[in-house]
Amino acid sequence: AELCLARGQNDAAVRWLEQRLELTPEENRPARRKTLLGLCTALRAAGEDESARSYLTQALTQDPAATELRSLLGELYRAREEWELLAPLLSAGVEHAPDRATEVLYLREAARLRRDQLGQLDEAIPLLQRAMQLEPGDRELRVQLAHALRLQERYEIANGYHGDAI
Repeated sequence: AELCLARGQNDAAVRWLEQRLELTPEENRPARRKTLLGLCTALRAAGEDESARSYLTQALTQDPAATELRSLLGELYRAREEWELLAPLLSAGVEHAPDRATEVLYLREAARLRRDQLGQLDEAIPLLQRAMQLEPGDRELRVQLAHALRLQERYEIANGYHGDAI
């Protein structure tokens, strides 16, 4: 499979990697993740983004902690500007994130998408609040949360966050 990829024979690489995936036991998550990552990368190189999406979506239902697969699926959604799919992908990833920094990253981006791309301010605010609980000293998060609350005309609460950020 790797030789095929190096030669640009993406279709052949896909076939090899699909066979490897079939032979890899479900309980061997590290091996499945590695194979799926290679398979989906080869599928993308072959112009088969939809197949890659299908594999990634299915894999995340079985292994939601597969951060590298979540990241690749996120790239596919970003490339097609599918914000309505990307925001929940990130939100769902929070509970499976490997560390606090990744949790905050997911929450911050999901909130930005909800607020700016989808016009869902009511959905963005709880995400920002959760991120603030994880990183209470983050000035940028405080400002974003205060701004979102101000847009909802919740001025008293917004002023509390904005005052803390100054």
